[in-house]
Amino acid sequence: MPDAPVELTPLVLERTELVDGDTLSFSATLTTTAPVPVHVMFVISSTTRTGKPREKVYFLLRSTGKPGEILPLAKDHVLRSTATVELTPGAYSIALQVNGRRFPEVTFRVRKA
Repeated sequence: MPDAPVELTPLVLERTELVDGDTLSFSATLTTTAPVPVHVMFVISSTTRTGKPREKVYFLLRSTGKPGEILPLAKDHVLRSTATVELTPGAYSIALQVNGRRFPEVTFRVRKA
């Protein structure tokens, strides 16, 4: 239900400058105007070392919103290089996605350690 009656406050980042191994902490508030199931994901977008766009989608919350109920959304997500993905310095963005509908993104930077 991408057109579900949901409202989302703008995403707030605790810090906008990070290095490999730091924690990306973010929060927002979701409200609904009708009883509706909500499936919330967060999407981190970046560019690979070769310049290709890359998106990684993570699960955040599955719930049923009640009219007027406030659902706080918050997460501490550790950013680190893995065996398959290298965290490269540069511009990144994060966006929340509710029931398939993406909300405005917020940018942050990863710099060299």
